[in-house]
Amino acid sequence: MQFAISGQHLDITPAIREYVFTRFKKVERHIPRAHHANIVLHQEPHESWVEATLPVNGRVLHVNAKGHDLYAAIDKVAQKIDKRARRWTQRKRGKRHTGLDIPPLDDT
Repeated sequence: MQFAISGQHLDITPAIREYVFTRFKKVERHIPRAHHANIVLHQEPHESWVEATLPVNGRVLHVNAKGHDLYAAIDKVAQKIDKRARRWTQRKRGKRHTGLDIPPLDDT
């Protein structure tokens, strides 16, 4: 999966980039066909927040989370997107049709 990581009011260091990669590895496990993810990191004086957008098969998973520091916000958004990806794959599997349940006819 390719990541497009950008920052608002902060520079993206290699440590932050590596942390985002490690936290989003779980999402790849649930959705292996996801090609790219857009992640925007915001930094303000007293809070940080992260937005993640992941387009998957015509549907867009979008999550944002706030935290007291940047790493906490990354953790929260990774948990949320992992939960949504897991729910999305379970819904997709749950809609498979197994056929009609027709009782057999009695020969009386």
